[in-house]
Amino acid sequence: MLAELVLALSHKDIPCAGILSRGLWEDGIRSGFDLIDLRSRTTTPLSRRIPDAAPGEIPFEFLADGWTAARRALQPERCQSAALVAVDEIGPLEMQGKGFAPLLPPVLELPVLHVWVVRSALVDAVAAHWDLSPHVIETQEHGALTRLLAAVSKGLGEQI
Repeated sequence: MLAELVLALSHKDIPCAGILSRGLWEDGIRSGFDLIDLRSRTTTPLSRRIPDAAPGEIPFEFLADGWTAARRALQPERCQSAALVAVDEIGPLEMQGKGFAPLLPPVLELPVLHVWVVRSALVDAVAAHWDLSPHVIETQEHGALTRLLAAVSKGLGEQI
């Protein structure tokens, strides 16, 4: 849904920055993620499945080029002129202070609208951790994209 939002905003010449994680599938199993830099629209491999990961371990190897691309995409100077900064996704790693977590505080200080993809079970914890008052839109709800576009439109103070 975030990809559709960014596309709709680009058609309205509303600049976006941040990251989108595109999931990859192989034989019905999540095989990894590619990171899309929303400013440059470049795609970089972020992670790939570890075939024999032990139970309880993170089943993905995170690639150096992917982390470099994430750091570049979330640099405050690259995000400050955007109307919207997106982060896909904030999950268990970030709640442990890992993953994208160290990159977020400087970006949160920018006077831009933020859209974060967060698993439903983590919304309250993420909001508390980063002292946010979230507007939550469940992606499975009927009309979710329309509601998201309306919320972003209101946040940007313009009609989308």
